[in-house]
Amino acid sequence: MLSFAQKYLQAPEVLLAGPYLGQEPPGDTAEVFAPGIVSTPLYELFSAFTPEMNEYYFVRYDEEDKPSMMVYTHQEGRWQSSVVGPRLGEPFITPDGQTLHVGRRYMERT
Repeated sequence: MLSFAQKYLQAPEVLLAGPYLGQEPPGDTAEVFAPGIVSTPLYELFSAFTPEMNEYYFVRYDEEDKPSMMVYTHQEGRWQSSVVGPRLGEPFITPDGQTLHVGRRYMERT
C-alpha cells in the first residue's frame, strides 16, 4: 500500500521552496490553492497562515474520513509538513501569532 504522501503529494523538494508554499500569491481570480500539496483528492478545509506567513495550518480528512490538523512550517527556505493531531476545531491564529485557537481549545505557540 502506498503511503499518503506517495499516493497524493507531489515531490516537496521541487514544489515547496520559497514563500507562500512555493505558490504564486493570489490575484483577482479564485484558484485551487497548492494543487497536489494542500489541495488533493481528499477533503481539505479550514486554513490559516500565521502573521509572519511561515506556518500554514489546515484540516485534512484522510481516506477513512478521519480529520487531522496539518501544518506546513517554513524553515531555511523550505516547507516541511507534519500532523498536529486530530481535528479539534477550525484553526484560527491570533494577530500577534502567539495563540492557535482550535474550536473551544487553544495552544500557545512557541
